[in-house]
Amino acid sequence: MRVSLIDTVNFKGKIIDSHAHIGSWVGKSYGVNSLDKFIKQPLENGDVIDKMVVSSLSCLEKGASEIEGNMEVLQMAKSNDKIIPLISCEPNNGSVHNVIRLFNKNEGKFYGLKFHPDGSRLMADDVKYHPYLKFAQKKNLPCLFHCGINWDGGEFVAEKFRYSDPKKIYEAAKTIPDTPVIMAHMGAGGERVHKIALDTLIESVEKSDAKLYADISWVDCATDEKPNIIDAIKRLKNTSKGDMTERLLFGSDIPIGEFDEGFKNLSGTEYYKKTIEDIKRAIKESFDDGDEIIDKIFYKNAESIF
Repeated sequence: MRVSLIDTVNFKGKIIDSHAHIGSWVGKSYGVNSLDKFIKQPLENGDVIDKMVVSSLSCLEKGASEIEGNMEVLQMAKSNDKIIPLISCEPNNGSVHNVIRLFNKNEGKFYGLKFHPDGSRLMADDVKYHPYLKFAQKKNLPCLFHCGINWDGGEFVAEKFRYSDPKKIYEAAKTIPDTPVIMAHMGAGGERVHKIALDTLIESVEKSDAKLYADISWVDCATDEKPNIIDAIKRLKNTSKGDMTERLLFGSDIPIGEFDEGFKNLSGTEYYKKTIEDIKRAIKESFDDGDEIIDKIFYKNAESIF
């Protein structure tokens, strides 16, 4: 194994966090300060958050407008060039015309579309997404989908409640096969769901019928070893199409959960730093080309999409 020129723990480099939010969620409100604490200065280990892909949570609230929450993100981006705004879409209650109008009035200022099938209570493969997806295809905009399967009494919820199932997102992605579609959290819901999402991602690569990606927000958050992330890298490195680790992105979902409230004796920002360090350490210990993989997952892959 070659000796890395980069410290075993602290790969000091630029990071693009491909999954972050502002707005209202589960009774809490997150404003500009919720993100500033992560991006205004380098992390303690020297890493710099160069860009952050941000979407509105407020657009998911019942009766919310597809305009107001997205304009809040846009206004934030005007005063902070690290912010990459996405348009948060609500196909079940909104209209693609809102999104088209918003995008056209702010040409070049939004960089993709965000969907939350669970929040919308609308299956990811429903035809109501199609006008939004076709618009994304026309404008060459990546689409980020919340992805996961919820649990009920120790088992997956019934099929009729699997709104964000990876397989349904795959079906949506097939309708715009040349447009990047990102499965957030590599399938939220634990190891079983991560495996389903990864199997789906690999299938899309092998069949070349969709441009599926996954972000690793909340993947292996309860362990330092990051087994599901390492497995994803191994499988993506060894597809019949060659090395496809370009399909994996770092994301965090900040400032939700532990990134807001803290974890055990760590603050939100300390937990963020630890999350990054643990992922990098696991990669560097598992792969001879760990530095290159880190650079792709934490920066280059997102840079090429957004």
